[in-house]
Amino acid sequence: MLSISPRKVRQISDPMQQILNVLHKIIYITQMPPALVHNPRRTIIEKFKRALFSPSTNSANLKAELKKLASGSPDLIDINIGSMELNGATLVNDGQSPSNLLESKILQLIQRTHFC
Repeated sequence: MLSISPRKVRQISDPMQQILNVLHKIIYITQMPPALVHNPRRTIIEKFKRALFSPSTNSANLKAELKKLASGSPDLIDINIGSMELNGATLVNDGQSPSNLLESKILQLIQRTHFC
């Protein structure tokens, strides 16, 4: 019989779980019913999702961009992942947005919907 002391057991941080959590939030936001008033944050997130899942995006790019977003990396997120381009006043550096800026937009929308 194997016995492990409770003091030796600790919670681990699974990077894949963090990536899936971010992906779940993005998909949740994009599947919400349309708002009565145009929401530029939601538009950016929807376009980011479309760029992530465009036919020209490979799995390595998908994982890399979601990993940047999940880790809160100061690196820039390439919004032009596939053939999709995002334009807007809230984006910076010609189609790129800092991951923490995009993450904050996701969190703002999630908090408004009382997402668990």
